[in-house]
Amino acid sequence: MRPWGFCLIVACFALGGGGCATSSKLSASAGPWTSPFDGRTLSGFFLWNRPDAAIAGWYVADGEIRLPANAKCGDLALAVPVEDFELTWQFKISANGNSGVKYRVPPSRRGKCPIGCEYQILDDNGHPDAKFGRSGNRQTASLYDVIPAPLDKPLLPPGEWNKARIVVSGSKAEHWLNGRLLVAYDVATSDFKRCVAMSKFAKEADYAVLGPGYILFQDHNDPVAYRDIRLRRLNVK
Repeated sequence: MRPWGFCLIVACFALGGGGCATSSKLSASAGPWTSPFDGRTLSGFFLWNRPDAAIAGWYVADGEIRLPANAKCGDLALAVPVEDFELTWQFKISANGNSGVKYRVPPSRRGKCPIGCEYQILDDNGHPDAKFGRSGNRQTASLYDVIPAPLDKPLLPPGEWNKARIVVSGSKAEHWLNGRLLVAYDVATSDFKRCVAMSKFAKEADYAVLGPGYILFQDHNDPVAYRDIRLRRLNVK
């Protein structure tokens, strides 16, 4: 097996060495933008671990979806699974906080542990998980525990709003932060599979599977806020 540093090299190579792209090449044949969050209610969401229960813990205030400390209510999921998509949103993490946006979570796992790809959201300087994993692959904008985002990413500190973006088209996906492409990968490649084999998902058959999947906003017991969530489907026929 190649050394772990190979996974970082793969990410940088896919980005042309610097991760400075400002527009995605994956957003062809896109449908219209929609707003799953109306700014007032959580009508477009459900609790992942309790799909039939009323949403508790998560709440809306000032046009934001908020999660208080130690809510322990579970991840908040968009109501409808999507396959090829572009998702943009803003997030504000708390000091020492941890959250994330999961995607490609298979419908078969509804109500169960949500195994899927994750755009990590973290206080990189304050949360202890930032020092675990490999080469920073548990820090903000990384594909959690698999591919690290560059350390020189344009991340604003806890308490300030950052703008994030995920693009998924077929087997390819991208992570963006504040207008900069940081991670690009292809789940169909042997290189990606090597990176997964060195992660905590090595034995998870449901990880990074193709097809329709759910998008989840993670409850990690820390305060976090989300707003301006927009979604559009790609490869629309």
